[in-house]
Amino acid sequence: MEKEVCVRKKILMGLGMMAVFFVFLGWQGEAWSKIPATGVLTYRPCRSDRECEDKIPCTRDFCKNGKCYHLRVVGCCVTVKDCDDKNPCTRDVCKGNKCYHLKIKDCCVTPRDCDDNNPCTEDFCRPYLAAAGVGGKCYHKPILDCCTSDRECEDNNPCTKDFCDKKKRRCVHTRIPECCVTDRDCDDGNRCTRDYCDKKTRTCVHKPIPDCCVKDKDCDDGDPCTKDYCVDGKCVHKRLEVCCKEDRDCDDKDPCTKDYCKEGQCYHEKIENCEPK
Repeated sequence: MEKEVCVRKKILMGLGMMAVFFVFLGWQGEAWSKIPATGVLTYRPCRSDRECEDKIPCTRDFCKNGKCYHLRVVGCCVTVKDCDDKNPCTRDVCKGNKCYHLKIKDCCVTPRDCDDNNPCTEDFCRPYLAAAGVGGKCYHKPILDCCTSDRECEDNNPCTKDFCDKKKRRCVHTRIPECCVTDRDCDDGNRCTRDYCDKKTRTCVHKPIPDCCVKDKDCDDGDPCTKDYCVDGKCVHKRLEVCCKEDRDCDDKDPCTKDYCKEGQCYHEKIENCEPK
């Protein structure tokens, strides 16, 4: 009777070992896909950790309370599918059983992904195809006349003071008074000055042209005995035939006239009730 029981035990143990062996082979065939999301898979009884070794690089195998445990190693991979982070803007790679997520340049899902930290660009993302899991592309459109530093506002004009208005992010070019580059910059609209640019000082010079005039009054030479005119931009000073500078120049030797000089002209006013002697 004891022999029969012993034989039965051996048969059952043999069948059990075969079942475990076939389960092991089947599990090995599907390997990584059989490990549950919780990261724990138990099967077959054991007495030591060595009996639980499953030859899969992404599990930590050990024996506990007579059962094998296979814990999923976080971040470990066997194929690239294990590394899928559901991000269309990363290229997922499995290398050395470790996942790498390489960022795809200029790929985006939202405009925020395109922020280049440059206040002088308008950043946007297009087109992002969410349904297809395809990322968009970043575009950075320069904002016209925008600036972040004075250096960006240099217009290579020596006659302007260039700086960046930090609040408005706009370039300002303030003209330097009387500064010049060429003679044309110095034209003051006055035909009686010769205008030119002093190249050393970068300043305008307006040199008066002698005897030049625009109107008669420009030709006043301070001599009451000349009639002053402006003719074709030139002063003409015509001498008066009868001219005086003071009253005595007008004395006509007549005691019954009051003789005086006014603006170079002699005047002789008759004195009433005067009788010559």
